Amino acid sequence: YALSADGGLSISNLSNQNDASLAFVRAVELGASLGAAYMGRPGAVSAAPDGGAAINGGDMILGPNVARAASASVDVGRAAAEARAAGKTLVVVAGHPLCGYCTRFETALAASGIPARPDVVLLREMNPWESNAAYRWTGGGNAPIVRVTRWDASGGLVCDRKLNRPGVADLAVALDACLAPSQ
Repeated sequence: YALSADGGLSISNLSNQNDASLAFVRAVELGASLGAAYMGRPGAVSAAPDGGAAINGGDMILGPNVARAASASVDVGRAAAEARAAGKTLVVVAGHPLCGYCTRFETALAASGIPARPDVVLLREMNPWESNAAYRWTGGGNAPIVRVTRWDASGGLVCDRKLNRPGVADLAVALDACLAPSQ
């Protein structure tokens, strides 16, 4: 087989009738596409969830309730300050571009009502761990990692919950639990 720089793939002596051959070809093509997206190369397949923006080949996804970061890494400190000042709950989601669970969680999160909630500042980052500010904020763990934080009017911490590999329902429960003490 040969893989060209433009992502083309050619493999000799494979049968179209062989499921294993087709699966191998699709896996290599997907790997090439993900590799190109990871390296930020133009032409890489990239899709951001509704309401988000794909930047630098799809490495970073920001929700509609967060100030857009101009660099390749998000500004968690700015989002935290925004949440504190507005009396909102900060939700930070850290994912890795090669994590299938992260991608599924992003899709489910985008389809939920959480990104549109007016009481939430949502920050989502999908970058390799070494350049992922959201990953550092969450403290690491099993991806995706979600941290839900809320402060009171004086700046005191009311709620700080970390979720490893949650579902959207788990995130909704954590948000409700963070709101309960302040109501």
